[in-house]
Amino acid sequence: VEQPEPSGRAPRNKFQKTKMCTLFLNGNCKKRGRCNFAHSEEEVRPLPNLSRTKLCPTLLSGEICVDKDCPFAHSPEELRQWHIDNSVENSG
Repeated sequence: VEQPEPSGRAPRNKFQKTKMCTLFLNGNCKKRGRCNFAHSEEEVRPLPNLSRTKLCPTLLSGEICVDKDCPFAHSPEELRQWHIDNSVENSG
């Protein structure tokens, strides 16, 4: 579930607050509310689902992709837009 920023806006950085702030955990983070990392478990957001948002680099190099688990799109029709609510939790 997507958690909005305190301002109510979606984060600009799709990776914002997807990891804990190691500086905060050590008592050294000076950024407070401006920090791109989470300062509590409640702030940690799921990683975005970026599958099929780019064409397969193997195909683009002129080769045949044989990776059955390839996370890239294999045709323009397979390309999808990344949306703020596309997280690992709701990939599909």
